[in-house]
Amino acid sequence: MWHRWSGPAEQQVLLVGVVDVVVVQAVASAGAIGVALGNDGPFQESQPSDSGHQTGTRVRVLAGVVYGERVAWVEYRAGRPDSDGRLPVDLFLHVKGEDGDLVTVDVPTYNPYFECDVHLMRLHGDALLVIYTEKHDTIALRLVGDRMELREIDDDLLVHGDVVAYRPYKANVGVLDLAGFQASVPLPVVTEDFTLTDAHRALLPGPEQYGFPARAAVWARLRELLTVTGPVPQYGVEVLIGALAQPYWFAPPTEYHYGALFRWSRTSDGPWWLPAAWYLHLASRPHTTSAAQAWLAWLDRLVVDAAPTPACGLHGWQSGWTVTEGAAQLAMHLIRYRAGLLAGMCRAGALTDGWWGWEGKRWAHSLPVQEFPPGFVAVWNRLPKRRAPTRDW
Repeated sequence: MWHRWSGPAEQQVLLVGVVDVVVVQAVASAGAIGVALGNDGPFQESQPSDSGHQTGTRVRVLAGVVYGERVAWVEYRAGRPDSDGRLPVDLFLHVKGEDGDLVTVDVPTYNPYFECDVHLMRLHGDALLVIYTEKHDTIALRLVGDRMELREIDDDLLVHGDVVAYRPYKANVGVLDLAGFQASVPLPVVTEDFTLTDAHRALLPGPEQYGFPARAAVWARLRELLTVTGPVPQYGVEVLIGALAQPYWFAPPTEYHYGALFRWSRTSDGPWWLPAAWYLHLASRPHTTSAAQAWLAWLDRLVVDAAPTPACGLHGWQSGWTVTEGAAQLAMHLIRYRAGLLAGMCRAGALTDGWWGWEGKRWAHSLPVQEFPPGFVAVWNRLPKRRAPTRDW
């Protein structure tokens, strides 16, 4: 079944598998696909004897978009079960341009036994944009000609114009500019009780605020904002810039094949447990207990000076902010919120669980530690392994 979905002006987006049925759209799309393939009639799905498909197979269109003379669709082909009873599945993305050329590529997925759910298809200039969920992950795909770019996002998502807001599990809200296919700095979640349906209450960036700032510029601005928060312990500013503010100065990369998507995703939030681990190390030695107390007092001050938590639990952009200023201000909201969580770990005398990838002080970020602020690197190198997270699963 086909369903009309919202998209840019004059652009028709059709999705399959929705309860509401618009039969005219199905006929029109099947006809457009048939024309794109050079068939004498509409594209035939399923397995009727006169469809031309191999006996025992199943063919379906999962989603499609028609825009003027341009047609794109996702095709599902299921073969015969193998010797283990598994049903092999092929997923293809077809695009017919205004020049009449037809490009076909495989849809990147985990393995050949699962289909996908398509959330969005759009044509932006020469590019086709697709957001889909396969077995493990939700992926944003951009195709220009036969060149494919990929970004891992999440199926907990909202689309507003050309911006996609999404929230990975227990993380901040990611922002993706569809037209430019570039990630923007995330929106900081400052409450434990947050759902993405509340995100419309926060301000998304405007077009002039898309993207990430230069690393040196946002570091410099954060140094200014953190230095005025009272007496700062040794290494304090640069530890927080590296441990807590990292999502605001490290732009997640675009990838070009499926396997590369997961190099950094599970640790993209950074080792924000490090300030608490450093406090516990300092507090365990008689000659550095005063340094430990300076750290805890600073974390407490950061919490006291925090802005009130918005009703939706999410801070957003303000008009007039540059990319650098916005990144620094949003990072400060996250720093102040997580300072309270870190202070709680300090007082409890132990780190919380859930630091996948960082066990035993293993460096788990895709960015080398040497590219973090020098003070962060100094603390990382001096922290004993026993103070790092331990395996909790």
